[in-house]
Amino acid sequence: MIFLFLVIFIILLTVAISSSSLAPWVPCRKKDFKRVLNLAELKAEENFFDLGCGTGGLNIYIANNSSATSTGIELALPFFLISWIRSFLYGNDKLKFKYGNLYKYNLKNADVVFIFAAGRKQIGNKLKDELKSGSRVISYTFPIEEWEALEIYKPTQNDISIYLYKV
Repeated sequence: MIFLFLVIFIILLTVAISSSSLAPWVPCRKKDFKRVLNLAELKAEENFFDLGCGTGGLNIYIANNSSATSTGIELALPFFLISWIRSFLYGNDKLKFKYGNLYKYNLKNADVVFIFAAGRKQIGNKLKDELKSGSRVISYTFPIEEWEALEIYKPTQNDISIYLYKV
């Protein structure tokens, strides 16, 4: 009984920590995956990173619809486990998931970074410090504080804004 309680506690703790780290888990709408891919303009051999990937839906879409490598980073253990299992089911060698705090991963190899984060200035600082010149950043719903977007992709009033930045 104590073991079960500890497991549940650890799982809930990782979800709470991940929510305070970047944003609470709210998945990117599947109908917006193509819009993200179009904004990313991924080329062969490029690396796409989703910071706080949740269950990995966007990463799977990117890996299956582009020639880029798609890496998801997730801190909430239940979501990471789901994404990890999904990567085996899809069997795509361009699809990777990493468990851990996104602030501890170096993004120097990223060509495109996707974030869904509300008002976190430190994520903008991390991206500026680590991304190579010319890297693209796509922010879903929320603009990055103190950055100027190259494009705000909102085709209709009912669509969510997607912001494109270049470092």
